[in-house]
Amino acid sequence: MQPTDARKAFPCFDEPAMKAVFQLTLLHPAGTVALSNSLNHEPVNTTLDGEIWTMTSFHPTKIMSTYLLAFVVCEFTFITNEPVGGPKPETLIRIWARRKAIEAGQGDYALEKTGPILQFFEDYYKSPYPLEKSDQIALPDFGAGAMENWGLITYRETALLFNPDVSSNGDKEWVATVIAHELAHM
Repeated sequence: MQPTDARKAFPCFDEPAMKAVFQLTLLHPAGTVALSNSLNHEPVNTTLDGEIWTMTSFHPTKIMSTYLLAFVVCEFTFITNEPVGGPKPETLIRIWARRKAIEAGQGDYALEKTGPILQFFEDYYKSPYPLEKSDQIALPDFGAGAMENWGLITYRETALLFNPDVSSNGDKEWVATVIAHELAHM
């Protein structure tokens, strides 16, 4: 599958009067996972033209700017903390990446830092984290460093993953800095 530019799906504006609630359903190849800004309902398989596809529907988003809408279809896997402690007990935190990177522990540092960073911002801004989840995904072919899509932050791999076997302390600092910057947008 080739990456596509979601902004070609519809115009995206950063205008207060042009915010919307999005309720998405994505049809994607069986064996892949679909992600978006909000949590999904249980995916269902369906047959279309003799092929099996998976249909994933998502909960409605909060009202938001159109440019913050994100969706990803991939074969990635994730690691997660049990949603206890951190910003609030019901916040789900997941780090998504290529299976090989997750199995090598390269998402562990991001997972370790996300909850405390969210908690810091809740205390600092005296405002609760407004979303039900924080998915963060490392994309191998992502031109930007990161993008603060609500609930599904996209990162270049080098801005989210940390390999303790080959990465430097500077790399570790960079990962924490980028995560904090993107979570501050939430």
